[in-house]
Amino acid sequence: MTAGSVDSVLGPVPGEELGPTLVHEHLLVDTRTTEHKEASHRATPLGPHNYYLSRRRDDHPHALVLDSVSEAVDELRHFRDLGGRTLVEVTPRCLARNPAGLVAIARESGVNVVMGGGFYDHHYHQDVVHRASVDALAELLVHDCTEGVDIGERKTVRSGVIGEIGLSWPVLDCERKALVAASMAQAATGKALVIHPGRNPEGPRFALDEAERAGADPSRVVLSHIDRTLDEAAPIVELARRGAFVSFDLFGNESSFYPYSDFHMPNDGARLLLIRSVADLGELDQVVVSQDIYRKTHLLRYGGEGYGHILRDVVPVMDRFGLDAGMQRSLLTDNPARALTGQPAATPK
Repeated sequence: MTAGSVDSVLGPVPGEELGPTLVHEHLLVDTRTTEHKEASHRATPLGPHNYYLSRRRDDHPHALVLDSVSEAVDELRHFRDLGGRTLVEVTPRCLARNPAGLVAIARESGVNVVMGGGFYDHHYHQDVVHRASVDALAELLVHDCTEGVDIGERKTVRSGVIGEIGLSWPVLDCERKALVAASMAQAATGKALVIHPGRNPEGPRFALDEAERAGADPSRVVLSHIDRTLDEAAPIVELARRGAFVSFDLFGNESSFYPYSDFHMPNDGARLLLIRSVADLGELDQVVVSQDIYRKTHLLRYGGEGYGHILRDVVPVMDRFGLDAGMQRSLLTDNPARALTGQPAATPK
């Protein structure tokens, strides 16, 4: 990776060519637990009769896996046709990350795909997280970023970001170990570090504290899922003023019900109001947005919002919430470019 660029699965991309960017998405991923996999053969097929409950409960085993390159290409083309240029694919190693598949998707869709890699929360940890030392885990992540992942035919794919690194709450020792290793790898490579904090208001601050303590540059840390964790501007601004990027990445989730905690989820309008409040306090430059698509019921073909949702449905109403064209460019283009490259976004020639 050269200064001012990010490693996509097809090679480095200069920051000024990233364009509108989704910072936290999944194209190929499997979030099924062992129990989900065992229940797969008994589950009723997905259809209009159960799409809503599947999405609300987030527990249908057929919905929790995205494994089709051709479907991903088709879905991603909608994002491209709306003007989208770059997608950051943050599937951890333990959730069926597929580097070769991402290469095929990038080639066929025409979208820059930036691959992540790391360790999710303890429910999905592979033996290596428990067995290896912190230093060894860090070396593994550094190798992904510098040497790349072998996909055959003498080809490798480099991770463009580290993460997403998954934490629960309270954070377990194995999760803290993975975060420390990822933070060490961030310090060694200069790549952005994407963290999935625990579902508690203290989660993002704890994650940033631990990352900094382990050597990570806070200005290269992206704290994900702020919109299912914090509902007031002040604690978000506190994180932003420490240099971290705060990611509102659950756009498209319009239900207040959240199956994983008692948090009252905002709809897209409430997300925009909160972003505007952060902007009023002077920290819009630290905000990034995305949708965190990871299940079939998020996809257009299954009745979901698709990867183009923000560009198609949210951007046209941003001005109603006091977010003008310049602010929109910051959220979608300039801030992601700075998060990914560490450099201010240059104006395209």
